[in-house]
Amino acid sequence: MFGLAFIMPEKLRLRVVPLASREAMELGLYWFRDEDLLEPVDWDYVKTLPVRVRVALEAYMRGEVSIGKAAEISGLGLRRFEEIRARARIPIRAPRLPEDFKRELASLEEVLSEPPSVEITLEEFHSFRRELSKRTET
Repeated sequence: MFGLAFIMPEKLRLRVVPLASREAMELGLYWFRDEDLLEPVDWDYVKTLPVRVRVALEAYMRGEVSIGKAAEISGLGLRRFEEIRARARIPIRAPRLPEDFKRELASLEEVLSEPPSVEITLEEFHSFRRELSKRTET
């Protein structure tokens, strides 16, 4: 099974990378870097895992789901999934700290305080939406 990664130097390119792989880590798709690890991830072991478990590990390593949700996705119990994560030497992601939320909230408040870049009325929006719908039907 493969995932997709976007790389945007001068032009937009699409690159297919295997799920839960060294290539995905090298592209910076995970919340950790190889040089930050005490021991490298055992990618050979990860390749032997069923697709459903690799999909769950991928989501966990991208920081999209918690360890509990990843276990649920894999179809395994939390304890068994945690054993697999440890055997693969995938690091534990610490819970987010209140300081992280405060920084994000401050950033969001700053963005929301700026005037909108485009202002349209509700009537203009619906007119545009209807026109768009007509175009897609033809």
